[in-house]
Amino acid sequence: MFRHSIAHDSSLDWGEKMISRTLNFYDPEGEKDYYFEDVKLTKHYENGLPIFNVTASSQEAELSIEMAAYARCVWKISQPLIGPIWSWIFYNEYPATVTSFQFKNESRTANNHDFGESYCNCEHTWGLV
Repeated sequence: MFRHSIAHDSSLDWGEKMISRTLNFYDPEGEKDYYFEDVKLTKHYENGLPIFNVTASSQEAELSIEMAAYARCVWKISQPLIGPIWSWIFYNEYPATVTSFQFKNESRTANNHDFGESYCNCEHTWGLV
């Protein structure tokens, strides 16, 4: 809330707060949609860009994915809030490579080698709207 900097690192960064604590995954081979409620997100930085790790589990399956950003685009959006007080938000978008993927259910296991080279988009935001 108090961060005003475009920099990734801040002493005011108190960890990840997910907007949604659920994750849906569709397994095309099993033709089934899995709903995960136990979802954990962590990130760390290498070469100035984040690597995101997501793990999720349910009674039916487990999912683990690691995504390494290879670029960053950031927007600072600000607007007047009350009188001289402004609100702002930093919206970061990271094109990323899926470096590790593991899906496991009662009947099969799938990993990133089953899908070939995969890309995704990761987002990270901070500020006060």
